[in-house]
Amino acid sequence: MIGIRSWAVAVAAALLAACGGGGGDDGPREPLPALSEDTNPSGARLDLRARNYFPAAPGDRWVYELQTAGVTGQTLTRSVAAAGASDIAVTESSVAGITTTTYRRTPQGLLAVRPLADQFPPAVVDQIGNLLEYAEPFYPVGSTRRLVRQGSWGEDVDGDRLVDSFRLEITQVLVGFESMTLPRATLADVAHFRNVITLTVQPSDRRRDLPSVTQTEDAWWAPGVGLVRAERSMSGDSDRVKPAYTIVLTGGSVGGVPLFQP
Repeated sequence: MIGIRSWAVAVAAALLAACGGGGGDDGPREPLPALSEDTNPSGARLDLRARNYFPAAPGDRWVYELQTAGVTGQTLTRSVAAAGASDIAVTESSVAGITTTTYRRTPQGLLAVRPLADQFPPAVVDQIGNLLEYAEPFYPVGSTRRLVRQGSWGEDVDGDRLVDSFRLEITQVLVGFESMTLPRATLADVAHFRNVITLTVQPSDRRRDLPSVTQTEDAWWAPGVGLVRAERSMSGDSDRVKPAYTIVLTGGSVGGVPLFQP
């Protein structure tokens, strides 16, 4: 729901393509030590779980208008299916492809279950593990929640026969609560989050650059409805990053009830 799964599909190719030349050779770089660190802001938390900002039950479905580079008329859908005894699978489909992320509801919030599986080497997937995408209760408006994972890439990216390293950093800010006008409704108390995901690969060969790719997402979630708008953009050291795009909710159903009925 941060879009980390679809981000991972694009970033894997972009990063490896960007492992170009760099400076002089003073011996290999020291590998990054394994690190798994979550830094949560201080201050009174906002317990708004009764508003149900993140509905997601098997059968739920959302339909969005997909806007890319000023082009409209395309559609993106998100749908929910059961995934095992207690998890759910959220599938996002558009002309750009299909990605599925498994989620688990926990007392801490909405957990993405191994969201980078099948997209990166096993060592990276294991080090990153599960990620708490949205913490509940919410942290204070304007504060920053930070997740850092780093360690071995598990493979030789730069061709020097030494295993390389990586660093993943995610920051999340609850920007505030807003009203939002959609094509078929006007909604109140919409939670606006800003999520920034950066992945850097550190080649062991000092002659190689440190390619990095960042996705910035502004996401708006409405009580009892779910994700109503998202603006996603990507930047980095590659010409293969995805273009910016926006999705805007136009319909669907939650809990068996059609959205935006008169």
